[in-house]
Amino acid sequence: MKVTKKMFASYLGIHPTNIKPYYDDYLNELGLNRKYLIVSDIARLDGVTIDYVAGIMGVTISAKADFVPKL
Repeated sequence: MKVTKKMFASYLGIHPTNIKPYYDDYLNELGLNRKYLIVSDIARLDGVTIDYVAGIMGVTISAKADFVPKL
């Protein structure tokens, strides 16, 4: 699932107008060629489960994802 900047702001607990530098830092840290994040990217970088990230963002994942993605 593609993560919007508004969803990412709710995950970090900051106002959406201030999210761009954080969003760009996650993209750079992961070394992604694409210009967007998905839920598993955030979980992988933070070392938490996909369900945890999705829960904070308020989205529903259709499958059980209670694992930490590998780097």
